[in-house]
Amino acid sequence: MLKKSSSLTGPSADSPDGSALNGALNKVTSVSELTKPSWGETFLLSTLQKFFEIVLHLPDVNRRMHKVLSVLSDKQPPCPQFYLYSSADRVIPAECVESFINMQRSLGLSVSAHNFVSSPHVDHYRSFPHLYSAKIDEFLKDASTWVFEEG
Repeated sequence: MLKKSSSLTGPSADSPDGSALNGALNKVTSVSELTKPSWGETFLLSTLQKFFEIVLHLPDVNRRMHKVLSVLSDKQPPCPQFYLYSSADRVIPAECVESFINMQRSLGLSVSAHNFVSSPHVDHYRSFPHLYSAKIDEFLKDASTWVFEEG
């Protein structure tokens, strides 16, 4: 039900690569300007949020989650990192991504990021194909010149 037919994904059928919509979607500045989710979507999302709030706080699950997050945050390789995220993401809040980015930068790691502002979770390419591709190309060019420091 919440798959790609979600009301928050916006239309994308006007052109194969979304270019007809890219200009209009780039002007969206808040989630409230997007189509409101249906009652069913709202109910399902609310139910899933409550379910995961309970499950993620179970001691065994919580312990395993902290272990995984510790490895992800403390043992990153010294190569450049790139984070694509959105303020409209209802699965992973932008504040969490930005906090992680700041933590990685405080460790002296090279971190690049782009906030797509209005695209739903993992829907950045579908919402902004040209901008997404340009950001990936830009990162790859920058990363290809990066040199690992020894010691």
